[in-house]
Amino acid sequence: MLRDSEERFRAIFDCTNDGIIIADIESKKFFTGNKTICNMLGYNIDEIKNLGVMEIHPHIDLSFVVEQFEKLAQKEITLAENIPVKRKDGSIFYADINSVPITLAGKTYLLGSFRDITIRKRAQEELKVANEKLNQIKSDFFEVTTREIRSPLTIIKGYMEMLSNRTFGEMTDEQKKYLEIMLRNTNRLDNIVSDLVDISRIESGDMAFTSKKTIVSKMVNEAVEKMQSSANEKNIAIHVEIEDQIPDLIIDQDRIKQVILNILGYAIKFSPDETTINLHAKKHKTDVLFEIQGQGISIPKDKQKKIFNAFYRADEGKSKEYFGGGIRLALSRGIVIIHGGKIWMESEEGKGNTFRFTLPIKPVDNIQTRCKESDIFGSKKDDENKEIN
Repeated sequence: MLRDSEERFRAIFDCTNDGIIIADIESKKFFTGNKTICNMLGYNIDEIKNLGVMEIHPHIDLSFVVEQFEKLAQKEITLAENIPVKRKDGSIFYADINSVPITLAGKTYLLGSFRDITIRKRAQEELKVANEKLNQIKSDFFEVTTREIRSPLTIIKGYMEMLSNRTFGEMTDEQKKYLEIMLRNTNRLDNIVSDLVDISRIESGDMAFTSKKTIVSKMVNEAVEKMQSSANEKNIAIHVEIEDQIPDLIIDQDRIKQVILNILGYAIKFSPDETTINLHAKKHKTDVLFEIQGQGISIPKDKQKKIFNAFYRADEGKSKEYFGGGIRLALSRGIVIIHGGKIWMESEEGKGNTFRFTLPIKPVDNIQTRCKESDIFGSKKDDENKEIN
């Protein structure tokens, strides 16, 4: 009966597609293995039994492999991923290794299951290269397109301003009215082009950041003052409350002011006339927390993170009212993340929308490197946009 059980175990052990090897945790020597691991490594079973664990890994990666082996042995992890493995002929393949401790004759060993992921890893690397090329094409497209748009736009704006200043003579009231509409929309288009340029610069890692000591209250009040005329058009009041104990921050003041302006602009756009927008800033643990609450259309929870994706736009229910951050909330997300902060929003029926973002009191290092690694098009993990407790 025992011999039959052993034979069945050996048959299963040998026919599995994964390479299986058993290692002595103390000596870091192999005890035995199956046929698949022999084929993977190019050794016969007798040679396997004379190998040390570290002998099947490239010397250059030994510190990483030892660290992973210790974690497997201590049960800190059960899966070591992307481990380089050296064959008898010196060639390298990559494996994911699952492990489990087993007891044989009263002694504990580590059973490792090797799955060759070389093809998958190669495909991932090729996909990474393809994505990098695509991102470069996208950045080049933004740069060329915005430059081609901006050049004639600048000329149009110049002539409009000359007309507005009566350089070419007086105009009728009706002509002035239409000119104002044209100039306002031209300025809007110019702002969109500027936003596209900023997106291109963040995507390519070329946006310049200049960090300096910043008084939070001064920065916030300057942003509110700049948005006051837009708020006045809808009779919207902006209520500002800034905690006295907020420390100065080492940040790019102009970029963070841009974030506040973008969120305020969104709140003004979607809030009904004659309502109030609340802007609060306070110290929260190791960060400064900014809150901007408007009275706009409520946004379902499953769409609240998407609103920070570039060009996202959706309609809500039968009302057919559209909401979306367009470009500017995506830009804001990128700027905040580059500064080491987080940004998110909350929305509740009848209570409007509240945007929150944090900035660390201790400034981040290598802000330009963070810019190169940022992704404002929304493909970052969800934990970039989450609430702090």
